Amino acid sequence: QMDDKANAVMIANLPFAMRDDHPDAVALTMAGHLIGGGFLNSRLSKRIRDEEGLSYSVSGGFSYGPIDEDASFSGFAMFAPENRERLLEVFKAEIDLWLNEGFSEEELNAGRTGFLQQQALARANDNFLVNVLAYNRYLGRSMEHQIMFEQAIRELSTADINSAVRRHLDPEGLTIVVAGDFEASE
Repeated sequence: QMDDKANAVMIANLPFAMRDDHPDAVALTMAGHLIGGGFLNSRLSKRIRDEEGLSYSVSGGFSYGPIDEDASFSGFAMFAPENRERLLEVFKAEIDLWLNEGFSEEELNAGRTGFLQQQALARANDNFLVNVLAYNRYLGRSMEHQIMFEQAIRELSTADINSAVRRHLDPEGLTIVVAGDFEASE
């Protein structure tokens, strides 16, 4: 019998009250994409996975829905247990960086292009499109809602994004939980 490699996971969460019709929702959607939703081209992935080599997989972002004011910022990382302390240190440092320095125009422009391409590609998938249409019907929305959302993404400035992140991301309220095979690494 072969032993599996030791593994660990970090989950971070910060709940706050907001729905998708909040004035900051579009800015937080884009911030989430830049922070950790752009897969290999996000802030978390570049720093934690690529530069530091601390994680196999890392992501993060903001989520909210159209009915309840039940929003959150979340972060996730899968990593080798011996990287726990450094991973937590770098994750917290990245949050401080977003709050203190914000995102650059270059980051926003590249991220916006990728995000809008993802939206267009998703709509080209019949199953996805049927789900969007059904969801919109349930909410009493048309595809005009999606058009307006994407136009708002196109019009975002870095000031819009940076101020929205500062209003809603409170590092003091962030809960971070780690679990894994730590006995072997201690």
